[in-house]
Amino acid sequence: MIFFVVLKPQRSFPGDNGRAVIVAKEKEAESKELFKINQFNLMASDMMSLNRTLPDYRMDAYAFHTVHLVLFIVIKILAML
Repeated sequence: MIFFVVLKPQRSFPGDNGRAVIVAKEKEAESKELFKINQFNLMASDMMSLNRTLPDYRMDAYAFHTVHLVLFIVIKILAML
């Protein structure tokens, strides 16, 4: 029998897990100028990692089915070996 443990990484990068990005006071003027050009907060966007996590707001039943689907696929792949 194969068991999997899903570990959630403990990180604290700007924007990670849906948290707000706070631009430093000394960069607020530059941030406002960039906003006028691009119409979004480019400064905050550049501070965020492309590979960031977001909270899982799915109902428990859907998250449960996703885990079982992944396990099913892994078992099928292992059976082919």
